[in-house]
Amino acid sequence: MKQNRKAATTTGRTKRNATTDDLQSRVRAAFAHNIELVESSLEPLTPLIVAVAMMMVKALVSGRKILLCGNGGSAACAQLFSSHLLNRYTYERPGLPAIALRLR
Repeated sequence: MKQNRKAATTTGRTKRNATTDDLQSRVRAAFAHNIELVESSLEPLTPLIVAVAMMMVKALVSGRKILLCGNGGSAACAQLFSSHLLNRYTYERPGLPAIALRLR
């Protein structure tokens, strides 16, 4: 049996505003969760990121290439990162050898 839905909430807002408020609340919660995740990752991941950066520098100085790969969204990130290495990123510099591996 279907329930009769009211056009207004108990506070007098329309159903559409209540839905918009709910969506805004969900967006805020997602942002808050991501902020918490980034803050909790700062200390444990910083040494690992520095270590990987140093490995990449060592490989590039030795004349090697950076190979990147991913699946789905990670493949797009690999492609973007390789383009940042190949092309100038924040300042004028020679391109660095990098390849984003992909299936097609």
